[in-house]
Amino acid sequence: MPDLSFFLKIDQRNFDIMIKFLHKSRLYKLMERRGSHGEPLEFDIAFRKISTGEYVETRAILTSWHSDGLTCNIMRVGENHPIKIYRCLIVKFNGLQIIA
Repeated sequence: MPDLSFFLKIDQRNFDIMIKFLHKSRLYKLMERRGSHGEPLEFDIAFRKISTGEYVETRAILTSWHSDGLTCNIMRVGENHPIKIYRCLIVKFNGLQIIA
């Protein structure tokens, strides 16, 4: 039987690379997750502000999606008012790099 350890190492390496990225189409389901009592779950998110391009990292919960998923409202932990962000400007979600 041939030695397949080379292929197993490649698969493991590719798997490690794959889990560091997240396609933006999966954001909707991940951001909408709920806890056992129906409360929205917190997540880490990093995005760019559309007005200044400033990089922002924060912990937040999703409040709503709008414009067929192009924008969403998130509420930062400890704040009372949601902010609007564009899905295309999200850079990281729970430590995973977002790819198109």
